[in-house]
Amino acid sequence: DLAVGQDVAAAEAEARRLFSHVARAQRGYMPGRYEGRVDLIWASGALERRPWMGATGGWERVARNIRRHGVDATHEGLVGAAGLPGLASAMRAALADE
Repeated sequence: DLAVGQDVAAAEAEARRLFSHVARAQRGYMPGRYEGRVDLIWASGALERRPWMGATGGWERVARNIRRHGVDATHEGLVGAAGLPGLASAMRAALADE
């Protein structure tokens, strides 16, 4: 159906536009130094897809005390049904050591 195809095309164009804005904002943002602890919840699949990010994804530039919590998922899969139990477990571990 032509109308459905047009709706899908419009939604895809909007998603590309939003992604472009988010990517531009991320490139332009550099946080200041942070003296507290950073608990980095990391999707194990993210390192496989983005090895250039290193062990902390660049957080070492702003913080010294970084703890990584790995979750067996892709970045997108962290919030999916399969990834949520691991994400919740990592969050509990991070909060338990306050």
